[in-house]
Amino acid sequence: IFIKGNCIREDLLYSFLEKLGLDVRAEHGLLGNVKKLITEEFVRQKYLEYREIPNTQPPEYEFLWGPRAFME
Repeated sequence: IFIKGNCIREDLLYSFLEKLGLDVRAEHGLLGNVKKLITEEFVRQKYLEYREIPNTQPPEYEFLWGPRAFME
């Protein structure tokens, strides 16, 4: 997120994670459901913000740093 100017499209983040060996479509032995961890848990804890990109069809989403990420 930092390298992409504090905002990254969802598909680009998942592509980057796949290069690191984390497939968001598969269950990870330690992290569990990686997509759920990122889109729900990290968002709930306010480390990330997850929002729809305006005027995209089909809808696309992006991640930004959340307030807790800036505080820590």
